[in-house]
Amino acid sequence: MKRTLPSAMLALFMALAAPPVSGQQEASWQPRAQLELEQLFAALASGSSQKIERHLAAEFQLVRSNGATFDKRSYLQRSIPVIKDTPRFLNIKVTGQADIRVITFHLEVNETIDGHSVENLSPQLIVFRDLGDRWVVVASANLAKLTR
Repeated sequence: MKRTLPSAMLALFMALAAPPVSGQQEASWQPRAQLELEQLFAALASGSSQKIERHLAAEFQLVRSNGATFDKRSYLQRSIPVIKDTPRFLNIKVTGQADIRVITFHLEVNETIDGHSVENLSPQLIVFRDLGDRWVVVASANLAKLTR
């Protein structure tokens, strides 16, 4: 408990100290969000763990609609989707503060995950950290239903 309190206090201080972000600033992130999604999904479509790893933060975590969870290592070792065509990103909404960008969107794609087909249109949530020259994925929620 003694370790948790200072960490929680630091997180609260950082959240309160960060300047508020205007809707205009968030709108300016829209083209960059589109680009980062395209680059991320191009890496995923390659099937190459090395290409994908560059896009994931060390603390990366993913949760799927079936409750499966993965950290960076387990995701790269055994759960990269097989993407069969170029995805479309619809209804992109970007919010953020400091170096964090939260993106919600609908993903339209033909893919399989762990050998299962996936519904072609589904809501997604990806949290990125802006490193300046690129964004890395911190967390992702893939809400696509797995089919047989």
